[in-house]
Amino acid sequence: MFLACRNVAALLGVLLLTACQTQPGRAPYLLDMWTKSGVSADKTGQDILQCRINAARDIPQSIQANYIGGMYSPGQVYCNSAGYGTYCNTYGGMNIPATMRSYDANDGLRNQAVDLCLKKKGYKKEYIDINSLPVQTAN
Repeated sequence: MFLACRNVAALLGVLLLTACQTQPGRAPYLLDMWTKSGVSADKTGQDILQCRINAARDIPQSIQANYIGGMYSPGQVYCNSAGYGTYCNTYGGMNIPATMRSYDANDGLRNQAVDLCLKKKGYKKEYIDINSLPVQTAN
Protein backbone atom coordinates (compact mmCIF):
# COMPACT_ATOMS: atom_id res chain seq x y z
CA MET A 1 0.00 0.00 0.00
CA PHE A 2 2.82 2.42 0.93
CA LEU A 3 4.61 1.71 -2.39
CA ALA A 4 1.45 2.43 -4.39
CA CYS A 5 0.94 5.78 -2.63
CA ARG A 6 4.59 6.71 -3.26
CA ASN A 7 4.19 5.91 -6.97
CA VAL A 8 1.05 8.03 -7.18
CA ALA A 9 2.83 10.91 -5.42
CA ALA A 10 5.78 10.65 -7.83
CA LEU A 11 3.41 10.61 -10.81
CA LEU A 12 1.59 13.71 -9.53
CA GLY A 13 4.93 15.47 -9.08
CA VAL A 14 5.96 14.72 -12.68
CA LEU A 15 2.58 15.89 -13.97
CA LEU A 16 2.85 19.16 -12.05
CA LEU A 17 6.35 19.81 -13.41
CA THR A 18 5.34 19.15 -16.99
CA ALA A 19 2.26 21.35 -16.63
CA CYS A 20 4.49 24.31 -15.68
CA GLN A 21 6.77 24.03 -18.72
CA THR A 22 6.11 25.81 -21.99
CA GLN A 23 4.21 23.38 -24.10
CA PRO A 24 5.51 22.54 -27.58
CA GLY A 25 3.42 24.02 -30.34
CA ARG A 26 2.27 26.89 -28.13
CA ALA A 27 2.04 30.13 -30.06
CA PRO A 28 4.87 32.51 -29.13
CA TYR A 29 4.02 35.86 -27.59
CA LEU A 30 6.74 38.09 -28.97
CA LEU A 31 7.93 41.32 -27.41
CA ASP A 32 10.13 43.57 -29.52
CA MET A 33 13.05 45.40 -27.95
CA TRP A 34 15.61 47.84 -29.36
CA THR A 35 19.16 46.96 -28.36
CA LYS A 36 22.60 48.39 -28.98
CA SER A 37 25.79 46.97 -27.57
CA GLY A 38 27.28 49.05 -24.76
CA VAL A 39 24.27 51.37 -24.42
CA SER A 40 22.39 51.68 -21.11
CA ALA A 41 18.63 51.30 -20.76
CA ASP A 42 18.35 55.03 -19.90
CA LYS A 43 20.20 56.08 -23.07
CA THR A 44 18.07 53.67 -25.15
CA GLY A 45 14.92 55.20 -23.66
CA GLN A 46 16.15 58.72 -24.47
CA ASP A 47 16.95 57.74 -28.07
CA ILE A 48 13.54 56.09 -28.53
CA LEU A 49 11.81 59.19 -27.13
CA GLN A 50 13.81 61.50 -29.43
CA CYS A 51 12.93 59.37 -32.47
CA ARG A 52 9.24 59.42 -31.50
CA ILE A 53 9.32 63.21 -31.09
CA ASN A 54 10.96 63.62 -34.51
CA ALA A 55 8.42 61.27 -36.15
CA ALA A 56 5.48 63.11 -34.53
CA ARG A 57 6.88 66.43 -35.77
CA ASP A 58 7.57 65.17 -39.32
CA ILE A 59 4.41 63.07 -39.82
CA PRO A 60 1.29 64.76 -38.46
CA GLN A 61 -1.85 62.94 -37.44
CA SER A 62 -4.43 62.25 -40.12
CA ILE A 63 -7.61 61.33 -38.26
CA GLN A 64 -10.02 59.38 -40.46
CA ALA A 65 -13.48 58.05 -39.72
CA ASN A 66 -14.70 54.57 -40.51
CA TYR A 67 -18.48 54.05 -40.65
CA ILE A 68 -19.78 50.56 -39.94
CA GLY A 69 -23.43 50.18 -40.94
CA GLY A 70 -25.89 48.63 -38.58
CA MET A 71 -28.48 45.94 -39.13
CA TYR A 72 -32.12 45.59 -38.23
CA SER A 73 -34.26 42.49 -38.48
CA PRO A 74 -37.85 42.71 -37.24
CA GLY A 75 -38.07 38.97 -36.58
CA GLN A 76 -41.20 36.84 -36.97
CA VAL A 77 -44.57 37.55 -35.41
CA TYR A 78 -46.62 34.54 -34.39
CA CYS A 79 -50.25 34.97 -33.38
CA ASN A 80 -52.47 32.50 -31.60
CA SER A 81 -56.22 32.80 -31.15
CA ALA A 82 -57.63 31.41 -27.96
CA GLY A 83 -61.18 31.96 -26.80
CA TYR A 84 -62.17 35.58 -27.36
CA GLY A 85 -58.68 36.98 -27.85
CA THR A 86 -55.67 36.84 -30.10
CA TYR A 87 -52.17 36.74 -28.59
CA CYS A 88 -49.10 37.65 -30.62
CA ASN A 89 -45.39 37.24 -29.85
CA THR A 90 -42.31 38.33 -31.78
CA TYR A 91 -39.35 35.94 -32.04
CA GLY A 92 -35.83 36.40 -33.39
CA GLY A 93 -35.72 40.16 -33.94
CA MET A 94 -32.47 42.07 -33.51
CA ASN A 95 -31.10 45.57 -33.83
CA ILE A 96 -27.37 46.24 -34.24
CA PRO A 97 -26.81 50.01 -34.32
CA ALA A 98 -24.38 51.65 -36.74
CA THR A 99 -21.02 52.66 -35.30
CA MET A 100 -18.35 55.17 -36.14
CA ARG A 101 -14.66 54.51 -35.45
CA SER A 102 -11.88 57.05 -35.81
CA TYR A 103 -8.23 56.19 -36.39
CA ASP A 104 -4.95 57.84 -37.33
CA ALA A 105 -4.14 56.92 -40.93
CA ASN A 106 -0.49 57.99 -40.44
CA ASP A 107 0.14 55.83 -37.36
CA GLY A 108 1.86 53.03 -39.30
CA LEU A 109 4.02 55.49 -41.26
CA ARG A 110 5.03 57.23 -38.02
CA ASN A 111 6.05 53.87 -36.50
CA GLN A 112 8.16 53.13 -39.59
CA ALA A 113 9.87 56.52 -39.17
CA VAL A 114 10.72 55.69 -35.54
CA ASP A 115 12.16 52.32 -36.61
CA LEU A 116 14.27 53.94 -39.33
CA CYS A 117 15.55 56.60 -36.92
CA LEU A 118 16.65 53.97 -34.39
CA LYS A 119 18.32 51.85 -37.09
CA LYS A 120 20.28 54.94 -38.22
CA LYS A 121 21.45 55.35 -34.61
CA GLY A 122 22.80 51.79 -34.69
CA TYR A 123 20.03 50.00 -32.79
CA LYS A 124 18.81 46.54 -33.67
CA LYS A 125 15.27 45.24 -33.07
CA GLU A 126 15.19 41.89 -31.30
CA TYR A 127 12.17 39.73 -30.57
CA ILE A 128 11.85 37.87 -27.27
CA ASP A 129 9.29 35.13 -26.66
CA ILE A 130 7.69 36.06 -23.34
CA ASN A 131 6.67 32.43 -22.80
CA SER A 132 10.36 31.49 -22.52
CA LEU A 133 11.12 33.97 -19.72
CA PRO A 134 11.29 32.66 -16.15
CA VAL A 135 8.22 33.30 -14.02
CA GLN A 136 8.76 35.14 -10.74
CA THR A 137 6.29 35.03 -7.89
CA ALA A 138 5.73 37.69 -5.23
CA ASN A 139 6.80 36.84 -1.71
